[in-house]
Amino acid sequence: MPLLGLTRGASWTQLAALLRSLLSEGDIGDDGQDTLGGLPSGDLFSVANAVASLIDAPVTIEDRSSRVLAFSGRQDEADQSRVETILGRQVPERYSQLLTELGVFRELYRSEDPVYVVPEPDGRLPDFALPRAAVAVRAGDEVLGSIWAAVRDPLTPDRARAMRDVARLVALHLLRIRAGADVSRRLRADLVSTALEGGSGAFEAMRRLRLADQPVVVVALAVADPAERTRLADGLAMHLSAIHPRCAADLVGDVAYGLIPVTGTPTSGGEGSGEGEVRAARIAADFLDRVGDRSRSAIGVGQVASDPAGLPAARACADRVLRVLRAQWSGEPPEASERRVARWPTCTRRCC
Repeated sequence: MPLLGLTRGASWTQLAALLRSLLSEGDIGDDGQDTLGGLPSGDLFSVANAVASLIDAPVTIEDRSSRVLAFSGRQDEADQSRVETILGRQVPERYSQLLTELGVFRELYRSEDPVYVVPEPDGRLPDFALPRAAVAVRAGDEVLGSIWAAVRDPLTPDRARAMRDVARLVALHLLRIRAGADVSRRLRADLVSTALEGGSGAFEAMRRLRLADQPVVVVALAVADPAERTRLADGLAMHLSAIHPRCAADLVGDVAYGLIPVTGTPTSGGEGSGEGEVRAARIAADFLDRVGDRSRSAIGVGQVASDPAGLPAARACADRVLRVLRAQWSGEPPEASERRVARWPTCTRRCC
């Protein structure tokens, strides 16, 4: 029987919501019938509108980096700084810098009560015209984000209490979103890994990835800095999904693998094996150009797998190409001459 313990300040309600999310893998892709506090689970925009109604002010829900996760209606009642924040989905740096200098974030993250922020009288930021009331959103000792309301007067005791209460509800929704994303990521990683291993489970894994009916090119991404692997793996997945909605990518061990569909066949006027691999190499090079060379990385492009049974061989090709690319790495900063992308047909016999 498992024994569960709570970190200081956490609530059993938050723990129950988190466990429910982690145990609901079958709910991935569900149409949102689950609710928290009477609102669709994870629907932060509905939550933001509910909060705005309770405290009678337009609000934003933001993460620890002041990125806007959701906002309510009635934003026309706020000031120009709020408009700029919503349009950019991020609090502009000059506002964040001012709040940091004033110690607002320090006070916000130390207190459970709302913090009242008034515009600076020196007029340094004229677009910041309305006061703000903000409260931290916590799960135990961890600060998940904050709620910001554009108000004209300090909060009454009732409105301040309502803001504290809704912060707990917002925490539940943020936990649900994070847990659901973790479950979804684990499931996708399992499907990609199962497909690449071949065997009896490969076809079902490819079917669930919606890739069972067409050839795919396997690409393998390696990142020298372990701290950067997850970030670049997520970036690769996003990059590939923008190229083709049925691409699949995830981190398997210390390598991120991508499955890129080959469109059509040579007889139907689509890509053949060679063209598919060349296109995959271009996509890989474009991705690495976008992320830059801050962290040494390389992508090996394998051969086309015409069906799920061919995926292990295609993965082996990508791994061999990647091994050659990684062999040029050293402890020194990457040189301009380093090759970052290579594909199987152009690789030397060292791959084998």
